[in-house]
Amino acid sequence: MQRMALIIHSVFSDLLRAGYLPVELPPCFSTESLANAISPRTWNLDAFAAKASRCAYHSIPRLQHHRRLLGIPNPLHQARLAAIIEAKWPVLQAHMNGSPLSLTKLDHVRGSARGLQRVQDFDALDKERLLRSSGSRFLLKADLSRFYHTLYTHSIAWALHTKEIAKARQFDRALEGNVLDEAVRNTQDKQTLGIPVGPVTSDLISEILGAAMDVELVGANPRLKGMRFVDDYYLYLATRSHAEKVLADLHSVTTHYGLEINPLKTRIVELPEAIRPSWITELRSMSIRSESQQDDLLAFFSRAYDFAAKYPGNNVLKYAVKHSTGFEVQADSWELYESFLLGSLVAEPTLAPTLAPVLLDCRDSKGFIFNIERLTDSLTEVISYHARSKQAYEVAWALWISKLLGVVLPESVWPEISRIDDSIVALIALDLKQSGMADPLQPDLWSQHMGKDHLYSENWLLAYEAFVKGWLPSLNGTNYVANDDFFGQLAGNNIEFYDAETADAATDSDWLTAYLG
Repeated sequence: MQRMALIIHSVFSDLLRAGYLPVELPPCFSTESLANAISPRTWNLDAFAAKASRCAYHSIPRLQHHRRLLGIPNPLHQARLAAIIEAKWPVLQAHMNGSPLSLTKLDHVRGSARGLQRVQDFDALDKERLLRSSGSRFLLKADLSRFYHTLYTHSIAWALHTKEIAKARQFDRALEGNVLDEAVRNTQDKQTLGIPVGPVTSDLISEILGAAMDVELVGANPRLKGMRFVDDYYLYLATRSHAEKVLADLHSVTTHYGLEINPLKTRIVELPEAIRPSWITELRSMSIRSESQQDDLLAFFSRAYDFAAKYPGNNVLKYAVKHSTGFEVQADSWELYESFLLGSLVAEPTLAPTLAPVLLDCRDSKGFIFNIERLTDSLTEVISYHARSKQAYEVAWALWISKLLGVVLPESVWPEISRIDDSIVALIALDLKQSGMADPLQPDLWSQHMGKDHLYSENWLLAYEAFVKGWLPSLNGTNYVANDDFFGQLAGNNIEFYDAETADAATDSDWLTAYLG
């Protein structure tokens, strides 16, 4: 259980409280107690022995059959990185503010959802595209290829100080970029290629590079109109030849920083362009009438499924589920609506963070009663299908929904679940076992990680949390957590990363809320 504490909002504490864990995780994962207890003013973070560590990784779906690995850095090295960012914040903020194109500059907003908040949200993108395109005939749309995964950490110093200065003073810790470079590398076992996907600190690092590239691109094209949203460029030109020249300049700039343009997502198109997908407009325009609600719901669901098939990777079912929460569903239509929600989950498990609060609202606020057999079958199908491929995100969210709704899953799912070597899945499953909802679970694979060597490996989250909660024993019988200088202090301060008592369903990320309208 998390301790009650006075909440202090500083750059450091908000980076740990709100910006540490990826937003894609179920809300039972929390760093609230860490942020309340740890401070660079009261903890000498440099005194702890471990020099570097590995991230815990969690596989999430991306587009169609592609996946992405989220990185959850070790708390020691993430705290060190946060302390450096706080100390250098005025310099870093001034650097970002120098961008003439960015819509995603970051500002420290006390108590904000992610600690550092973008000055423009996703909803502003459509408006800015329309406003900035006026007077132009062509759009150059360009995308940086695998930005976070290919970012060269030494380029942080290049962006802050220029490549020439950074190379000449590579080991000079008076340069903020060198200090940041080292701190980022230490969160991922000293690797120089890529940064963890998930923490807001990585959003900051990407924005440092983006701002430097923006300045160079506009320097080569002084009257350039357009914008950048994270790794997407929207540039507006009068002629195709000018657009081609700007694209050549952008290639040069990105190459300078060790990055590449994605050729599959880069194009020059004649304006005007459609700002929003037509399927959003059509689904929004469909009315649900009380006198013919079942027919109208069937028409809406059918159209949503049709669009989801036509536009894979466009979050159609997420939009449809979110939009449907505005319908006044009648009691005699509940069975249809329930089937739509559960069918959408099976078809597109990525909507689980959107669906979880909808299901709870239907039960708790609207008084609808679930068909337990249908609900259990749907969750079982999601788990069985995705567990075979070790797809952790889908399994974790299905387990979380089963806990929220009190669904006891069949014995057949647990052997596949126990073979997924993922800390997020493991901790939710162990929580269910502890509460008597997963008695058949045999955690033999996860038990192998319960030793001191794993506190700084990719299994750090499981090795710490399952031990301090008493869910798994030490491999050799020693209290390896207490024996570690850093994690011993975490345990001594009752710091936890998994809140077994929370009943929160989920919180949509800002971009999804804006996108869904």
